[in-house]
Amino acid sequence: MKPGNLTTRPRDRPEFFTIGQLAKLAGVNIETVRYYQRLGLLAEPRKPASGYRRYPVQAVEDICFIKRAQALGFTLREIASVFHPEATGACADVSALAAGKVSLLERRIAELSKVRDALAALVKECARCRALGAPACVIRQAMQG
Repeated sequence: MKPGNLTTRPRDRPEFFTIGQLAKLAGVNIETVRYYQRLGLLAEPRKPASGYRRYPVQAVEDICFIKRAQALGFTLREIASVFHPEATGACADVSALAAGKVSLLERRIAELSKVRDALAALVKECARCRALGAPACVIRQAMQG
């Protein structure tokens, strides 16, 4: 679930959330919230006398930010080092990291294109062999080496 912009809070939306509410709003599970806290990506609120930590609206935004960065291919370590609001990474550092991700993606796309082409050729060959009544499967033979 995408929370949208939770910083402009309607009157009926609470200012603070339990860990379960936070996880649900951010579209993650409770263990993910705790994991982000252990990594220092998400601040852990103090435990009040009631025993239940209360998370501010900003925590939902922070988790959504982390998930968007992950969807763009950044690791949690990279997010912690340059993207987290408390990180001191300069824009040039972020740009260099993103450029490296683009290069990596371009290499992966080239590799996947080769795999796709090889598999498509095998599928074509398989159809030809079946039409000729060949008993052996060329795809299986190619996988066996």
